Amino acid sequence: MGEGNARFGLLRRELVLCAMALALSIGCDDDDAPGPGPNDAGAHDARVADAEVDTPDPELPQTEWQSLFDATLSAWYTFLPSQGRDRDATGVFRMDGADVLHVLGNDPPAGEQEFGYVATREEFGNYRFRVEQRWGTRKFAPRADAVRDSGLLYHMTGADLVWPRSVEYQIQENDIGDLFLLGDVGATTPLNAAGSMFEEGGTPKMLRSGALKKGGTYESLTDWNDVELFASGREYTHSINGHVNHRGWNIEVKDGESWVPLERGRIVLQAEGAEVFYRSAQLRPLDYAKPPSGATVLFDGSSLEAWQSPDGGEPGWQIVDGALQVEPGAAAVETRERYADFRLHLELRLPAAVGGKTAAEVQLVLDGRYVLLLADTYGTPLSAATSGALAGHAPAFDEAFPPEVWQSVDLVFRSARWSANGKRPTRTPRATVVYNGTEIHKARELPLPANASPGPAPIRIEPGANNLSFRNIWLERLC
Repeated sequence: MGEGNARFGLLRRELVLCAMALALSIGCDDDDAPGPGPNDAGAHDARVADAEVDTPDPELPQTEWQSLFDATLSAWYTFLPSQGRDRDATGVFRMDGADVLHVLGNDPPAGEQEFGYVATREEFGNYRFRVEQRWGTRKFAPRADAVRDSGLLYHMTGADLVWPRSVEYQIQENDIGDLFLLGDVGATTPLNAAGSMFEEGGTPKMLRSGALKKGGTYESLTDWNDVELFASGREYTHSINGHVNHRGWNIEVKDGESWVPLERGRIVLQAEGAEVFYRSAQLRPLDYAKPPSGATVLFDGSSLEAWQSPDGGEPGWQIVDGALQVEPGAAAVETRERYADFRLHLELRLPAAVGGKTAAEVQLVLDGRYVLLLADTYGTPLSAATSGALAGHAPAFDEAFPPEVWQSVDLVFRSARWSANGKRPTRTPRATVVYNGTEIHKARELPLPANASPGPAPIRIEPGANNLSFRNIWLERLC
């Protein structure tokens, strides 16, 4: 009986604490409560501290790298024109262990070596794919006297062919990163003045089929190369050893007499007459999370009504192609509402630095004082200036994407807790940040200045001197 009463007492205390936390949530403030004023979105936080209630932070979703290689190449099928799918009698494709795909390590045939590929059994869209590549020494007829050649194909759709309908990230000696549009596939990409190669900031041109040279050579002919592809919707970015050398948008495919968007498909690694090794093939989704039921949508591409200039006027930003866009020199924008404890999601795209401009950056300001730096730092050493730095603290990992790729930020912010009269802080603010699917700050405690006072604050975006784009911004208030 005594044990039962004890359990009942503990249960009753938990119910009381939960009820107090619920009663103190946004919209339920008591006008006679001590501390911050009535109907203040932060007033409930002061009283939660006195009740010794500190609701745990919600878990933010993260994405994981998925290994696409194993000892049996189970995620892929082979294709050789003479044998069809999943028939490779001569061992054109074999796994050396569980992580290295050896292409054309077989004995040469009596005649010419037919071309073929391995292709993923599954189709993918909105992802980041990376694989390491190194050349072997063997070359086969009909390309025995040609440069070594292979290829990474993506958004493959339709029938198996030697060169299937797809977009190709060229893998060829001194040409890694070139663009090939195979079959009835098109895309738009910026070109140099001569119209002969990719150039960041160049003149956009729509291409249908054909090829276009990369914008720079950053590869090794003897060592492993880091090959990386960003496939974001209908946009693509090719990167080699940390350097972007091709990108474009509006990928499309011919369907009858019409051209329609192409956003997904299989991934392919080719055999084109040269021995080549691929290892550590990995894929990771790009996390473009939609707002859950009950979330406050701050921007969905249709309206700026949730935003204002810092002086309370209309924001100086504009909506372009469904994105919230700032022009160089425009003032900051901030939310019309003020927030204390919240979960925030947003997506942004930073422009490439062209024409002598400095690398782009933007500051997301929380609680009126804590800066989350979002900057073009792809391929640079990790530091307190790396994209994702919070209040001067370097992120745990460098997860910055290249410029012009849509990136995602998810964070939980907890404001300071105060004594009942609002004069003494009882806990400093903290924040957890997930950047492009990786947790880079975990419940990081943030310093509270001596002149701080209780109360919520707007969320502010302070642009730098470059064009910026935001989309899909939403928020959930937290107890």
